[in-house]
Amino acid sequence: MKTNHFLFCFILLIGILSPGPQVLSQVTIGVDKGPHPGALLQIEDGTVISGEPLVNASKGIGLPRVDLQSITGGLARSLNPPGGAARSSDNDKYIGLVVYGGEDNECSRNPLYKGPYIWTGSQWEHLGLSQKSPDLGVLTDNRPQKGGSQKYLYHPFGKAGVWMLDNMRYVDVDETKMTYKVGANSRPDGLANGYYCHPHRAIIEYPAENKIPEYWESTHGYLYNYQAATLGQNLQDVGPTDEHQGYGGDKEYDDEGNPIRVQGICPDGWHIPTDREWSELEEEIYNNPSKYSSYTGAFDPPEWKVDVWNVAGTEARRGTANGDLSKAFSTSCEVIEDNSGKKHPGRSHPVIQGGFNALPVGYITINSSQDAEIWKYGEASTFWTVSKGYFEDFEPWAWTRVIYTSPTTEFDVQRDASDRFNQYSVRCKKDD
Repeated sequence: MKTNHFLFCFILLIGILSPGPQVLSQVTIGVDKGPHPGALLQIEDGTVISGEPLVNASKGIGLPRVDLQSITGGLARSLNPPGGAARSSDNDKYIGLVVYGGEDNECSRNPLYKGPYIWTGSQWEHLGLSQKSPDLGVLTDNRPQKGGSQKYLYHPFGKAGVWMLDNMRYVDVDETKMTYKVGANSRPDGLANGYYCHPHRAIIEYPAENKIPEYWESTHGYLYNYQAATLGQNLQDVGPTDEHQGYGGDKEYDDEGNPIRVQGICPDGWHIPTDREWSELEEEIYNNPSKYSSYTGAFDPPEWKVDVWNVAGTEARRGTANGDLSKAFSTSCEVIEDNSGKKHPGRSHPVIQGGFNALPVGYITINSSQDAEIWKYGEASTFWTVSKGYFEDFEPWAWTRVIYTSPTTEFDVQRDASDRFNQYSVRCKKDD
C-alpha cells in the first residue's frame, strides 16, 4: 500500500515538472494579427497611432447587423432583400438566433423597430420596447364582398368609444346595393340609388369602368353617397317640416331612449356614427391632444366649448383658429399630394400609436348642372354621419365632418349639412 502511494506521488510530481505542449489562449478580434503580449483578448479596428503600441477599438463586440425585410415569412425570406436569391434555411435549426436590425419607421403598420431581434422558429421577435399602443386592435371583416375579407385597425378614444382608424372599403359581391360611379346621373338619382368610387385627383381621370388609380391605397377606402353608406337604412324619417337628427334633434333614439344604430356598410357589431357621436370624438381629441397627436400642451381655449360647438342645427368650424384640432385628426404619415404636388401633413399619431389618422382623399359633389366635381384631394377629408335632416327648400341632407389639412383651405373641423347625393368617406364606430 505504501509502495503504491509513493509511486502515485512520484508520477504526479514528474507530470507537473515535465514540459508539455505550448497552449495559446490569446485572441485578437478586428484585425489579422496577434494580440499585444500579455493580452488574452484584444479588440482592434485597424487604428494606428505613432508611438502607441497598443491601440484598442473604440467599440466592443456587437450583434450581427442584418437588413430585416419582414417579421415573418421564413428565415430566408425575412433576411433576403426583395428579388434576391432565397437561401436554404432551416427555420427550426436557428431558433434562438439573435441579430440587430430594423429601422425606426413608426409610420409603418408593421414596423421593424431598430434593435435586437430573436428568431422564434416562425418569426422575428423584437427584444426592445415597442411603440405600438397596447389598446390597438385589428378587425377582420369576413363578410362576402368584392376584394375578399378586409382588415381594419381600431382604437379606443376615451368616453367617445372605439373607432376605426381606417376608411371603409366594403362593396357587396354582386353590387346589387351600390354601383361603381363617380357622382350620379342626377341629384334625384343620387338620392335613390347607392354609388361608390375610388378617390381621384381629377374628374378627367375617371374611367367608365371600375379601374383602380395607381396612387390609390386600400387604406384610402372608397367614397360613398349616403344611400350606399347606409345601405338604405335610416334612423327615423325626418321632414317634411324642419327637422334634423343630432344635437338638439330627437331622431337618434327610440321611444325608450335607446340609441338607434345603423350598421350600413360597417361590419357586424359596428355602426355608422351619429352627429352626436362625432361631436363626442371631437371633444375627446380636443381635450386630450397629447394622447392622440404630437401636440404636447392644451389648445386655446383649453376645453371643448360645449355651449358654442354642440349647438343644434348649426354649421360651425370647431377648434382653435389655427387649425390645431384639424391637424390633430389628420395623418402625419400617409400624406397625400394635392393636385399641385404639395403635401400637407397633420399631427395625428401614427395608427400603431392610436391616432385617428384622417386621410385627405377629398370628396365628390354634384353641381346644379348635374355634373360631378372633385374637391380638395390631398387637402381635406369628409366623413358621413348617419344623422340626416330636412329643411324646406333644401335638398335632403345629412351631417358630415370636413377635416382640412391644407393652409390654403379653411382650417379646423367643419360640421356641415351636406347633400346626400355627394360622395364621402366612412369611418365606423363599435357598438357600445
